[in-house]
Amino acid sequence: MNDKTSNWHKRISDYVASLPEELLASYKFTQDEYSDGVIPFEIYKGTHGYIERIANQINKAYHFGIYDGCLVLMRRLIETLLILAFRELGIDSEIKDKDGAYLRLSKIINKAENNKTIALTLNARDGLKPFKVGGDLSAHNPYFCARQKDILNFRLQYRALVEELLNKAGILK
Repeated sequence: MNDKTSNWHKRISDYVASLPEELLASYKFTQDEYSDGVIPFEIYKGTHGYIERIANQINKAYHFGIYDGCLVLMRRLIETLLILAFRELGIDSEIKDKDGAYLRLSKIINKAENNKTIALTLNARDGLKPFKVGGDLSAHNPYFCARQKDILNFRLQYRALVEELLNKAGILK
């Protein structure tokens, strides 16, 4: 960090420190201060810590209007849960390459759609690709900016998919 940047950071820190405590407190938020607009809290609370953190980030991003981030995180959670489901069923070798690395999500989805052991419902099979596409658009297309409507249109389907994958992964019983 150069002197100019360091000075700038110090000035900002000093300014923030000078603000009244009640003003600073109004910018801190807890679970109760953001909604579970995408994934209901009761579905993922008490699961694995990293799943809770991703789900919280999805809900926070949606609540605060960070829709591209929300879609990317939604895609990430689906990928994580698919891997956990394959692992739980003892068939994760089917989604790994010859070096033991996991395949790309598109290939994992193809395997999940056709796998009799994982036995996804028709709704889950139909829902996998749209969430990948939404996440990919938000992450990789410089001209695409997600809007609330892009997520609103399939929140119910997403919640059902997450719940199914949590069950398949043995996380919910």
